[in-house]
Amino acid sequence: MTAMSADELKGARHWAEDLVHYLDSHQYQESEILEAYDASATEGLPEIPRYLVNLVAKDKRDHYQSLSDIREALRAMIAGESAPWFAADLGVPIG
Repeated sequence: MTAMSADELKGARHWAEDLVHYLDSHQYQESEILEAYDASATEGLPEIPRYLVNLVAKDKRDHYQSLSDIREALRAMIAGESAPWFAADLGVPIG
């Protein structure tokens, strides 16, 4: 693997910062959706629809956690820190 030039590093950092901003915004919207799912699941729905709402809510929570992990790894990269917990999951060397 070859080292990135200063311009490439600057571009990568700018891209990562934009992506972190997007993920922050997306997660804020997702949190509102999760609140709606949680409210629906407790508002006296019959058993089967409540079960289905809970399945969707679980999927949303998993998605939310995945995006949080990506966002934190990008923040670590921007700060020049390593994120070994993230790299190990992907098998990607960082640093």
